[in-house]
Amino acid sequence: MITKKVIELKLASYFHLIKFSLNFSFFRCRQFSKNVKQKTSRADFRMAPNVFRQKTIYSAIVQDIFDASSTIKILRLHIKEQGFSFKAGQWVDFYVPGIPEVTGYSMTSAPNDAKQRGILELAIKYGKFPPTHWVHTNCCPGKEVHIRVGGDFFYDPLSNREEAEANLLLVGGGVGINPLVSILCEYRDLLCATNFQNEHSIKPGRVHLMYSARTEEELVFKDTFTVMEIEHPTLTCEYFVTREVEKHPKPGIKCELLLLYFSLIYIR
Repeated sequence: MITKKVIELKLASYFHLIKFSLNFSFFRCRQFSKNVKQKTSRADFRMAPNVFRQKTIYSAIVQDIFDASSTIKILRLHIKEQGFSFKAGQWVDFYVPGIPEVTGYSMTSAPNDAKQRGILELAIKYGKFPPTHWVHTNCCPGKEVHIRVGGDFFYDPLSNREEAEANLLLVGGGVGINPLVSILCEYRDLLCATNFQNEHSIKPGRVHLMYSARTEEELVFKDTFTVMEIEHPTLTCEYFVTREVEKHPKPGIKCELLLLYFSLIYIR
């Protein structure tokens, strides 16, 4: 019988380091040293304690906000200050002026967009927690917020050749897909960069994405991934819908299927 314990043992044999979160986001990653330690001192802060955070809190202006689905909004921010950067898979603490509560959202844009243009995108699902509720009810272009980058786990292929050339299996459910969107953007940019280098340059590995949501409508990044697939044959994507079984041939991600992909992708 295949159990969660078996899955964990299999994972441990194929990865150097693993993040297995409650929203089923997997990716091969490296650990960033914990230079900064923050303590959560307020009960109304939904901030992960004892994880890396940058020291700087940046001011950001809402450039655009639009519906990705009936429950998810895409928020595009512009950071004017110099020096803003993040790694694919990280998140930001999100501060709204006048609201004491703080929460975190994973980036869905490419790190290069932040470095070159100061642009950052977040996908935020509706909720009643004050910062999230503000995004869905009061946020509009021109509003100012503040953000701080955090996260110990990320995909940083340009600093680690082994990581860049490894095969990746990415599994995301619901808004748990968000950090994986940024990772795929980084992978896409890596492929584009290596197309113009010589035979001694990095040769990115293959990537397979398994993306699950409750409804077809909530597969909000499916079109983006489809374009990536067409442009880059080393990327393949598979989609699952859990609450529209009559409409979708793949109602869920099963343990047996995960083990099959582990054996196909990670054993070379």
